[in-house]
Amino acid sequence: MKRIVIKNIFAAVFAICLTVLYGCGGGGGSDNKEQAANPMFKGAFSANVAMTQGGNVTSKTVTMILNVGSPLSGTFIMESGIIGSVSGEVVGNTGIFTVTISGTCPGSFTGSLTLVDDNTISFNVNGSDCNGSFSMQGSLVRPGSAPLANDITPKAGCYDIAVAVLRGGLGGAFDDNDALGAIKDQAESVNTQRVIAKGIEASPVQIDLVREWLDEISHGCPKPPRIVLVGHSLGGDSVRLADLPNMCSRITIDPIDQEEIFNPPQGEQPKFNQRELPPKRIKRAGGRFLNYLASNDILMVGLPLLGYRIENANEPDPQILTNHYTIVGRVLGLRIVYKEVESCLNAIDQGGGGTPWIGKWLLVNFLSTDDNGVWDPDDLSGIGMTAEITSTTWKETDDSGCAVTFSYTVDSNLRYAKHATSKTSQCASAPLNMFDESGKLEFPTNNDMIDRFDLLPSDDLAAFKWKRQ
Repeated sequence: MKRIVIKNIFAAVFAICLTVLYGCGGGGGSDNKEQAANPMFKGAFSANVAMTQGGNVTSKTVTMILNVGSPLSGTFIMESGIIGSVSGEVVGNTGIFTVTISGTCPGSFTGSLTLVDDNTISFNVNGSDCNGSFSMQGSLVRPGSAPLANDITPKAGCYDIAVAVLRGGLGGAFDDNDALGAIKDQAESVNTQRVIAKGIEASPVQIDLVREWLDEISHGCPKPPRIVLVGHSLGGDSVRLADLPNMCSRITIDPIDQEEIFNPPQGEQPKFNQRELPPKRIKRAGGRFLNYLASNDILMVGLPLLGYRIENANEPDPQILTNHYTIVGRVLGLRIVYKEVESCLNAIDQGGGGTPWIGKWLLVNFLSTDDNGVWDPDDLSGIGMTAEITSTTWKETDDSGCAVTFSYTVDSNLRYAKHATSKTSQCASAPLNMFDESGKLEFPTNNDMIDRFDLLPSDDLAAFKWKRQ
């Protein structure tokens, strides 16, 4: 199995010399009063910006979560994950900062920000790293501040997707200006007229609060929205235990079970590091389940928390150079929630309602057991088979006219089981149960489906690749 290895994740130390703004040292103060920082700098701003390095221009996703003040503070994130903390200074509508990068590819850059309007800041950076000099330019916007090109006509306040983002902790309000707040805004920005998102405060009854919100936004609508739940720490535990219908996707971020801390078994110590516990079960199956875990290989201030694993969830390798707190910024930088919301919305448009396997498919490739996991190029004209999948049946037809119809199930980890219920006369004269199959589905994109079979010792085929028609 191929693994994606995240490389060149840097720790960043940000510093600024106030000479640029006011002069460093040197007696003789000024009688001029400093211009106050524009408060509209506060919040999350994100966009794709152009990066030029070595004569090549690439697009990089940059997010800045700013807390305006004197000095400026916040978080700077690139698409590969969290980079570090912002420090600098803002005067009126302009701010500047210097960034020193340490790690496997050291370097530094200086940057400037200008507030164009209440929802847009221009972004300009010049510097160098181990790969040479580079520059980045672009405009960052508040997610959800303006309709996107793919927005459709509003439906009188009814939404296709509802995203609830649950904060961790034993209590406290949701903060729209931290990384979780930026995840909420990022999710809504997929399509501001079809997606609604809300931050949920820390509470023992978080899912009840989600249910109340869903009832409120669904009132008077022809159908309820598909649900995406996101939770960090104790909020992640609430997501695992959620018993809600109509779920499209759930994303937990280093989840923590408070019972393991406050009510451990008699004679046992509280478990702050929960990584080595047996994987915990999902209360109710439905939709995709992703569990993003911190690696705890960088310094963590505060309790030594480390999230637990979840049974039957899709768990990427722990995100290197993260701890229980910085993992949220990594998930934001990787646009995990944005991509899940986008996938749910695309599935609805394809008629799947959050079940991406539903549709008509053309077989374009296969993987043999002796291919060592390496695919040949796809044949987009097809290689002899089609599939038509509805919410209740799965039908496959080959070029000879043999058609087998299955009933099927797909669980929260995209594992499936197919049971043949009928076949046409063109098919081999074998018992129906000889056609039964099981395995796991993968969706590299909404229009591509990989069907990996549970293998028997005599099997020659390992997987099929399908293209949506």
